[in-house]
Amino acid sequence: MLNPKETTPGATPPAENPTGAKPGDEQRDYYDIFVAQGIKIASTMAPKLKGKASVDALGNTLFQIINKVEMSAEQQGIKFPPEVILHGAKEILEYLIIVSETQVTEQDVKGIAGVAAGKWVENAKQTGKMTDEELKALAMKAQQYSQSGGAQDEMGPVTPQGGEAPGGPVAPQGGPKW
Repeated sequence: MLNPKETTPGATPPAENPTGAKPGDEQRDYYDIFVAQGIKIASTMAPKLKGKASVDALGNTLFQIINKVEMSAEQQGIKFPPEVILHGAKEILEYLIIVSETQVTEQDVKGIAGVAAGKWVENAKQTGKMTDEELKALAMKAQQYSQSGGAQDEMGPVTPQGGEAPGGPVAPQGGPKW
């Protein structure tokens, strides 16, 4: 009789992690789902904003996109970690600015993010998605991320002022992953 840790001679030993997933893969999968769904929704909302969107309009639209993605995911049993929402929202915002053909400054981008974040926090409190302690911790992470230039380092400039990003808008790839 074989010891459970032994294998049949000549057989491939069982893998420690049979799925082959590496640490962080699950969070990356969540990020990919979040961004893909957000870009898909942004593509449908952008024509209403074409060329004339204000900071408030873009911030409100970004919040609506994030909220729709979260609600859709929750119906599928998926809850995005706050870090995924924070980082993914930045990429969705970049796409939204490009496809809405709105010229923005770095100050505008901060204002847009502030409007969307304020609405998201208000919604999280009202719906009980997060406790006050969780919101405070997330706010600290967001502040550190912003001050460290994390968003800039990861994604480069949001969009060149007065023009489109190199290569133009990118179409969303495929449908939902869930």
